[in-house]
Amino acid sequence: MKLLLENWRKYLNEGSSWDLKFNAFIAMLLKDYPKSKTAEEEEEWDDDEDMGSIVHNGKYWNQEVMLSQGLKSACHGNSACAYEKTEGRLKMITGVALSSNGKWYLHSWVYNPEKDVIYETTETKWGAYYGYQIADWDMNMILSRGNKGRWTGEF
Repeated sequence: MKLLLENWRKYLNEGSSWDLKFNAFIAMLLKDYPKSKTAEEEEEWDDDEDMGSIVHNGKYWNQEVMLSQGLKSACHGNSACAYEKTEGRLKMITGVALSSNGKWYLHSWVYNPEKDVIYETTETKWGAYYGYQIADWDMNMILSRGNKGRWTGEF
């Protein structure tokens, strides 16, 4: 599986037609998407809005990934908590992440633009990350829903 992930990363970074790569990636993503959701995610995610934003606004994130302990299975809340506790210095990214089982899962993570690193708020580093940075003005709405996460990383 590690070789598959490395080959996919290499493919995304090669100089061939971006449209070809993007279309292949989206086809694979959408093939796995319906099978990868948990019951909890189905309630929390608006399929049309969230998947549309991920597909149209997302990008491949290939920065160094550092683990930072948050609540288990609470990536969205943990990421929102990191944004709030750092007063927006750390950014919340939402999208999909590639699991070791070869499927893409809805996921959120933290990005530090000053250090150009990703902070993974759950217990596992994922094979690949694809998503978009949530705008600061949209974070107010997310934070108003209640923060069910934890951030113990840098401040």
